[in-house]
Amino acid sequence: AKRILYTSHQAAGSDSLFAPMPDHAATEMYLSRSGTPFTALRNGFYANTILRLIGPALATSEIVAPADGPVSWTTHADLAEAAAIILADEGRFDGATPPLTARDAVDLDGIAGMLSELTGRTIRRVVSMTTSSLPA
Repeated sequence: AKRILYTSHQAAGSDSLFAPMPDHAATEMYLSRSGTPFTALRNGFYANTILRLIGPALATSEIVAPADGPVSWTTHADLAEAAAIILADEGRFDGATPPLTARDAVDLDGIAGMLSELTGRTIRRVVSMTTSSLPA
């Protein structure tokens, strides 16, 4: 291959508590040792994943999820544009890219507020843990 383009994640790291991140970090390390030029697209969290929480929230008036922090929810369209620019400028990004994310970050309290405003009803943010005290 002339260049490998790998879709990684903005938080790739071997010590991350978010399960996919050590795998992304290991893949990036493997690619760096392979001798083949590569670019790891450090994508932000995909914006469409929030839909998994919005549907139930509209039915129950609650966004239920583990504790969170601000997230730069990033659209596939924006990531596709970034990938096209990176591909067109061969070799400019060798290795991991800077984080490819939306400009603004919002937490689930903010999402609940937006949903409340859009629907005219109160949508509450509920932090939930499983019975084993691990995030749901």
